[in-house]
Amino acid sequence: MKGDYLYMASMDKYTQSAVYAMLKHNERTERSHSNPDIDSEKSNLNYRLSPERTCTDYDYFKQHVQEYKCMNRPDIIKMASWIITAPDDLAPSQEADFFRCCHKFLKKRYLPENELQAIVHYDEIHTFIDSKTGQLKTSRPHLHYSFIAGARIKDGALHICAKKILNGQDLGNLHQDLQGFINQS
Repeated sequence: MKGDYLYMASMDKYTQSAVYAMLKHNERTERSHSNPDIDSEKSNLNYRLSPERTCTDYDYFKQHVQEYKCMNRPDIIKMASWIITAPDDLAPSQEADFFRCCHKFLKKRYLPENELQAIVHYDEIHTFIDSKTGQLKTSRPHLHYSFIAGARIKDGALHICAKKILNGQDLGNLHQDLQGFINQS
């Protein structure tokens, strides 16, 4: 999948107390949403790239996060989430390949065992005024990739360590590294 795409990627970080609400929001299991840009009639277009499980994503998180060493403080970042938006110049027929490629890249970068959720949303497409150009634009489909912010440390054990893995170098290189990965795929 070659090409230089102008896509948008943004990172959010969550403490334990915020994980439940974010995972539920991404799953779209609630009947009503506080986000007025969600069109529930289009939620059937959303799809999951992460494996289906026999439990909710939050239950999986609660079980899996116990395998990690972590300080016992409420301000510790336990989950992070990348939101990657499909480029404006990407044909609709290429969107699924684009999101699969992004998923593969993120899963490899942040360890497969850390993955909680990879969900593509088509139900948050809306029009807005671009703050930079003042022009009316339409938002694009996007991928939510949520993962436990942990890594294997020297002793081989899993540790919650958002500051180490989501540092300035990682965040600063993500777009370039993802573009290289897309070009090689």
